[in-house]
Amino acid sequence: MSESNQSNAPKENSRNGDPNEKIADFDWAGFKAKYDDAMAKCLESERALYEEFNLLTEVICLLSQRSEYDI
Repeated sequence: MSESNQSNAPKENSRNGDPNEKIADFDWAGFKAKYDDAMAKCLESERALYEEFNLLTEVICLLSQRSEYDI
């Protein structure tokens, strides 16, 4: 095996290595913080869309009432 191929070979203690090797602890607090931030942005976006929808429906209602009298 050439030297360049040896550097690409899996290491003995890598993911594919020893099944008894301890897996690093997962940062659940960091994961939850990222999730909460993402959900807050989604909620903010949904609120803005909801407000815009309500304003547009009010305008449509006003226009439809006005057109009844203009006919």
